[in-house]
Amino acid sequence: MDSVTECDVKQVYQKKLLSQLNVARIEAISSSGVRHYAVLLCEDEKVFHCQSDECEGTSDTKEVIVESMDDFAQRYDQWQACQLPDSADHAKEVLQLLDRLKTRRQGDEDLPCRRCCSKHFAESCFEVKKVGEVKLTREQILFHVANLLTSLKTGVVAGMSAACVTTTMTIRTPILLLGRIPLRYTTTTAIVPYMGRLAATGVGTGVFAAGVAVGLAWNFAVNLYARRFNERLAASTLPICVCNSTDKEVTLQLRSVRGGISLADLVQSVREYCGAGCRTLALQAGVAGELNPPCEEADPEQRFLLCAFIQNKKAASLQVHRGDVLLWSGEHRGFTQVQLHG
Repeated sequence: MDSVTECDVKQVYQKKLLSQLNVARIEAISSSGVRHYAVLLCEDEKVFHCQSDECEGTSDTKEVIVESMDDFAQRYDQWQACQLPDSADHAKEVLQLLDRLKTRRQGDEDLPCRRCCSKHFAESCFEVKKVGEVKLTREQILFHVANLLTSLKTGVVAGMSAACVTTTMTIRTPILLLGRIPLRYTTTTAIVPYMGRLAATGVGTGVFAAGVAVGLAWNFAVNLYARRFNERLAASTLPICVCNSTDKEVTLQLRSVRGGISLADLVQSVREYCGAGCRTLALQAGVAGELNPPCEEADPEQRFLLCAFIQNKKAASLQVHRGDVLLWSGEHRGFTQVQLHG
């Protein structure tokens, strides 16, 4: 696939995706290669962004530009959605913020207009409900808890083992004449602790700290691998988007069309567990999400079996390939391909 065709395919995917959304945070690239970030109001095709692309380290209020998507695309010919709403409430909150930005009055100090570049502005707009929070996944929380507990157990065992280590000490006892004059010495051996309690406690503490450090280093390495893998995946492949139009949560899962479990499936499962790619997704009511299987090969014609589960019960399945945008309408109507009109 040549670069022109690939670019056109990506833009078609983005247009189909945004036709099913209310709002999205987008990343754009100009002809000169400058990256720019903005928030797109999909229904009205209005783009909200801060004109500056560089953080200037100042708290001066920046001008928020609101323009049409056509005018925006004239300067930034390549663009894509880089973050979707997490829930219907999140989308509603961002829409309310954009409405306040359009009619901003003096004194609205809580609006994100004092950010110093387009990226910070777009992030603060789209993540308005998460300011100050540290977002950790369930797997990350479980990993850190397990790391602390395992390191604590190892430290306690190491400290107790160090306290139980003994050594043999030779003791010379003099035999005295009249209680003052030594005649000869007798030698005895005694078993004594190799180290004191304080030293054993230090050993246990050191082992605990080393265990925590190793776990954190491993977590950092895995996250770095996942981030770089996802960057390559996003640059070279198209995801599969599903929009949940029902009022119930649905769980989506990508499987091999061949059935069974192959070595490639196991490798992808391990990568997904490490945070690379996404083959399983729980979609809340009224939101959209993207699935991107962590395959090394970027074959656009490769097909996958998309399965939908409601309350752990399989409701529907459909063969899909990268670049598809689907509408989930419930277990009776199943999936529908989204098409562009006009």
